[in-house]
Amino acid sequence: MNRPNTATLQQESSLSFSTQLDSPPKSDSSFSPVRRESSRREQTRNRYEVVDAIRGVAAMIIVAHHLTLYAPYSDLADQAAASLTLTLFSYGAYVVQVFLVIGGFALAMALPIDRIDFRGAMSQMFCRYIRLAVPYMVTLSVLLVLWFLFGSSMTKPMIDSLSLPQFVAHLFFLQDVLGYGNLSAGTWYLCIDVQFIAICILLQLVLSTMALKLRWTAPVPRLLANCLMPLGIASAWIWNRNADHEVYVFYFMGSLVLGTLVGLTLRKLISVWYLIGYSILLLGSLSIDLRPRLIVAAVTAIVVYLAITYLAKAKIPALFLWLGKISYSLFLIHYGVSSVVMHWLEHWVGSSPNRACGAMLFALLVSIASAWLLHLSVEKPCQKWIKKLRSKPSSSDTQVALTT
Repeated sequence: MNRPNTATLQQESSLSFSTQLDSPPKSDSSFSPVRRESSRREQTRNRYEVVDAIRGVAAMIIVAHHLTLYAPYSDLADQAAASLTLTLFSYGAYVVQVFLVIGGFALAMALPIDRIDFRGAMSQMFCRYIRLAVPYMVTLSVLLVLWFLFGSSMTKPMIDSLSLPQFVAHLFFLQDVLGYGNLSAGTWYLCIDVQFIAICILLQLVLSTMALKLRWTAPVPRLLANCLMPLGIASAWIWNRNADHEVYVFYFMGSLVLGTLVGLTLRKLISVWYLIGYSILLLGSLSIDLRPRLIVAAVTAIVVYLAITYLAKAKIPALFLWLGKISYSLFLIHYGVSSVVMHWLEHWVGSSPNRACGAMLFALLVSIASAWLLHLSVEKPCQKWIKKLRSKPSSSDTQVALTT
């Protein structure tokens, strides 16, 4: 599966939040400590539910976008729902910016205020790698089995080619950098995600060491923001304008850093003027190269910031929260499952546009059910195992578990 060009970017990286509010609720003598703690956790959970909902909806759009790209009878479905399929095909890829911004936001919420040492940095990287890699490897194994069983009879091959070096590159999320291409749709994003996490952890380690030697008093996340902002601006003005750079995180740094600054601003670790100034410079790059993807990223950042600030008590439909919870598993499993389902239904579809739409919808529903099973059997146990591996919480005012 070769990666589509910039015009057809797609993705998702799954995030779940385990947060503490940056300031405890006001004391109330009528409540016991247990009840106050329960109330505080409930308020915190509600505060980030809107981000889960956004992620869930965006994941569904991405999967639908992939169906219009890879379904063997997507052209036939166009005859029955031309407006919908054409919209998903042409514009669905822009939703990747939602995940880039949310990914940067979640990383910012996870950053410890305290300095980290080499052991702490390696621990962070290991936990995040395991969280990404275990469900990913299980999914690739399932995909290879499905390809072995059904690949030769499919109208559109599920996997273009396979080699041992290619599979090993996937283990370390290096397939794009090494030029092997991806075995599944959208997994290129995981390579970008890992690159961004690695850069941030490395910068944290370097800044922590320098802060200790030079007696800097500023929180490490604020120092990190000062380092990331020039990279994000350079991305918007230079790297993001050249598709040759899209296998590297620097191509996407503008959106990732924007999300990071939103998170740090909400944690009150940086002034809101950091975010405003960066946004102006980011959008200023549109004057030399108008890119709708950056506009989508800016809108997403605004929505996340305003939603967390003003909609903390909003009641979010349970379906959206559930989709947000299984979104990483859905992103991983949908390609292989939907390919097999649509292959099975190919004879039933025949030349009927309505049946083509029905088959694609059924493939979507089966993908969701498969994602739920993957979440319960692999992703959720992996989350629990990682929690046991984590050291004691840092003294940061906010703790967030990054689960991408």
